[in-house]
Amino acid sequence: MRFIQADWVYPVSSAPIENGVVVLNDEGKIEDVLSRQASENLGDKIEKHSGILCPGFVNTHCHLELSHLKGKLSEKKGLPQFVKEILAGRESDSTTIQLAMKAADREMYSNGINLVGDISNLTDSIVTKTESQIQYYTFIELFDILSTKTKQAFEEGVRLRKKFTEAGLACSLVPHAPYTVTPELFAKINDDIFSSLSTLSIHNQETVSENMFFTDQAGKMFEVMSKVNPDLLSHPPKAESALKYILTFLNSFSKLLLVHNTYTTVDDIKYVLESRKSIYWTICANANLYIEDKLPPIDLLDSMGAKLTIGTDSYASNWSLSVLDELKAIQNAFPEISLEKLIRWATYNGAEALRQTDKFGSLDKGKSPGILLLSLMDNTDLKSGFKSVKRLA
Repeated sequence: MRFIQADWVYPVSSAPIENGVVVLNDEGKIEDVLSRQASENLGDKIEKHSGILCPGFVNTHCHLELSHLKGKLSEKKGLPQFVKEILAGRESDSTTIQLAMKAADREMYSNGINLVGDISNLTDSIVTKTESQIQYYTFIELFDILSTKTKQAFEEGVRLRKKFTEAGLACSLVPHAPYTVTPELFAKINDDIFSSLSTLSIHNQETVSENMFFTDQAGKMFEVMSKVNPDLLSHPPKAESALKYILTFLNSFSKLLLVHNTYTTVDDIKYVLESRKSIYWTICANANLYIEDKLPPIDLLDSMGAKLTIGTDSYASNWSLSVLDELKAIQNAFPEISLEKLIRWATYNGAEALRQTDKFGSLDKGKSPGILLLSLMDNTDLKSGFKSVKRLA
């Protein structure tokens, strides 16, 4: 039995406890969370730390398969250039890819991450995931661009899902982005989600030209995609925004992660909050800065009542795979957002979106969410910035 104490315990599911104690059994499960008064008789059995105890982090958006691209792609050149470089440089030898994924997985665990929502286009990550100390939920990402490829794209996705489920890994079929998925493939994914009640994920409004693609049939993204699919010139998709286009086709989901949201508007947020339930907005702050050098309207999303989660994206678009680094970036841009709220985004909200609150996301009896010690720039001031994270369990 371990008795772990810190200046503050943030159970997330309940109010913070000053000088609280988390009780762990020999299997690493939480037996109890005690107040200072309730733990006074424990004496020298208590492990005392300076800082904040919280559950292990949940990273709701990663691309483990792209770990070998660390440091290889241009920064702050915009999404179209980023996509171009991804397509040109993604291929590598199997050994390099496998070693990079294992290193990224170890880094995430060391950085306090216990649960990851990961995008996969191939089966490359299965070995790393099955051997990992992290629990993964895999989003098998589909795209077709041309309707003649729809049947093939969907069948390949089903084949990949079978491989992941046979390995004991939870997964679902998801669309890549609104501009890379035809209405026919959206329909197939929508029907599939309805039958399996899976969590869904989609890249949303990463670049200004993504909205222009649907509102004006113009912009860099429309130019690039119409070269791949000339039919767009005669039959362009039309919607008030990229997000509203997505929700035209997806209506059977139980939970949906909208990822990035860099150019999401007040009108989009209001539309979602008024018409849809169980939508989560995934913030990948450092990836947004790496690619577009712009952050989403995080303060606006928060003030309007949106449910936020945290993602790291991949090493193709980030300097580290650290949820704490994401929180630091948010804190730096929006210092008014409370520490308690940031911790909730990085823990419980993500576990809820990935359907894993029975084990992760909060410090509650019977769970094994991981125990992290967060240090602040000034541990006596809860408004000071995050400094470091250390895994205690």
